[in-house]
Amino acid sequence: MDDNAIRLDDLAIEEIRKLAGQPSIPLELQPLHAFFLIAQLQLALRHPHNTGRPAEFARDFIAVLHAQIAPEGSVVDRIIQAGFDPAFDRKQEGPNAR
Repeated sequence: MDDNAIRLDDLAIEEIRKLAGQPSIPLELQPLHAFFLIAQLQLALRHPHNTGRPAEFARDFIAVLHAQIAPEGSVVDRIIQAGFDPAFDRKQEGPNAR
């Protein structure tokens, strides 16, 4: 890593730390968009190196959204729960399958 990259890392850390002291950002989502966001966060959480405080925040945020959009026992509730369970993963088929 060159000196410029190291300096950029230092600056990024400094700016990110400043974000912690900023006021909250109000966030308003349509329920369908919250469902999409949950799915994207679940996908990101599958990455083996996605750990620590950011991953904990994502899981907590999912829980908040989940409680807001999916009554317990509903189909949407079950779909969100399945998003954390590798047993429900679908194998990709076709010419682009991996």
